[in-house]
Amino acid sequence: MLRSIWTKTLREYRLPILGWGLGLAGLVYFTIVSYGQLSLSARQDAAHFAGTLRFFGDPVALTTPTGYTTWKQMGSLPLILGIWAVLAGARLLRREEEHHSLDLLLATPRSRPRVLVEKVLALVGALAVIGLLIGLGALGGEARAGVQVDAGGALLAGLNVSLAALVFALLALLLAQVLRTAGAAAGLAGAVMGLAWLMDGTSRVANAGWLGHLSPLYYCDLSKPLIPSSGTNGGGLLVLAVLAGLFGGASVPLFVHRDIGGVAWPQRGPAAAGRRAAPELPYAAWSLRAVWARALAAELPTTLWWIAGLGIYAAWTTSIARSSEDSLKKILADAPRQLSQVLGSHDIATDAGFLASILFLYLPLLLVVFALVEAATWARDLDGGRLELVLATPVPRARAILERFGALTLLLIGAPLVLGLVVLVSGRLVGLRLDGGSVAAALLGILPLELVTASVVFLLAGRAGAGIGTAVVGVLVGVSFVASLLYTALNLPAWLADLSIFYQYGSPITDGPRWGSSLAMTGLAAVVLTLGVVGFTRADVRRGD
Repeated sequence: MLRSIWTKTLREYRLPILGWGLGLAGLVYFTIVSYGQLSLSARQDAAHFAGTLRFFGDPVALTTPTGYTTWKQMGSLPLILGIWAVLAGARLLRREEEHHSLDLLLATPRSRPRVLVEKVLALVGALAVIGLLIGLGALGGEARAGVQVDAGGALLAGLNVSLAALVFALLALLLAQVLRTAGAAAGLAGAVMGLAWLMDGTSRVANAGWLGHLSPLYYCDLSKPLIPSSGTNGGGLLVLAVLAGLFGGASVPLFVHRDIGGVAWPQRGPAAAGRRAAPELPYAAWSLRAVWARALAAELPTTLWWIAGLGIYAAWTTSIARSSEDSLKKILADAPRQLSQVLGSHDIATDAGFLASILFLYLPLLLVVFALVEAATWARDLDGGRLELVLATPVPRARAILERFGALTLLLIGAPLVLGLVVLVSGRLVGLRLDGGSVAAALLGILPLELVTASVVFLLAGRAGAGIGTAVVGVLVGVSFVASLLYTALNLPAWLADLSIFYQYGSPITDGPRWGSSLAMTGLAAVVLTLGVVGFTRADVRRGD
């Protein structure tokens, strides 16, 4: 596995492959099985209701388990898998550049194009395996639900999801050639991915087909391999493959002709020349006066990209709520209780309930992933040996780690606050009746989830590699989210659901905040962080022994 670049890179993806592949496969499997257990009348009610929610997908064969799964899950899976894909694509080269290990690799008799191509092939292979696992999950669900088993269609459904995620992964790789950090590239690619999802959904509900053609996810949605009457659209797959090829191919010459650690088009002119002539360090800068200030300044650009992407998602989703909500009220008047059991526990005939179903279903997960990504910089700094100079100064170890976590906490607080303002302003513009306190509780209630995730990353930092620790926490987050999503459908025991941080979060925008759960999760984060601080003060910085 270590004899070539692509096998070594593929080996590094082994935990994400298992975590994301098995997690998404389980989501598809349980959706098919749980829907197959419903009565025919319940399926018909669900199909009638889902037909009005064209934003999430084309309503095709909704009375069948595979048709309902295609509408409910397959349209969002590229977005969910794309979270890891854009992070992996942005870090494909930049991570090693930041660790100064790419220089050693390029010093071997391997050309730059070969290095990049082999790394891209490893990423393609990882996503392909994840797609196959998703297909196997769909295949198992079909067999368990007693519907027609189509092995080819199930596997093509998974690979279609992976191909769409690959497009955004290679877009992140391309952006990493023109942006200086992996975080900025991933943030911008994530914002584009969220915008593409919104454009695709809006094109269906606003009769603006031209808008959908601008989104890669539109071409992913053209293929419905789980539905025998629809099948796979070769043209859609071809467009996705061409886009992936263009993004990946354009990255090669940019990487070949730029400096390691630099960008494809560096700033030129008198200002740049002046900085090169006077390379004095900004000793008086505020960001160099404390560990927390330096961490805050370093992570702020990446945070702004995350907030921009999530802000677009929140604003757009809130803006279309009014136009979609009016049609839903008429349908829910006939069978609200039955439909609520099938499609969720929220009363989506209300403004707050509708936002709980379409916005706050995934927003907590996205903010937790944001916390995971930002906390992982601490683990990468430990692995890269970038803390020796800091610890050589008269700064106690406990203070160093606490200041880093404090800077991270400021960012984790700032993101929900900004998103809350976006939701309230967007809602006011379209005439939604939203309670400011409920929106604030819904967004600030995500903070304990972020703190728990970040504290676990800090605890594992130094004891395991940054990649392994992040992957382990990512798997736990994914399992927790799936468990909360399918708690009702699978009739999970209460004690098992209580272990999910997303289940503990609940739905503050409709049901009010769960102060007890929030305090418990905050206390858990404090305990885990304390263990991390104790371990860091006693362990070797490089080996974590």
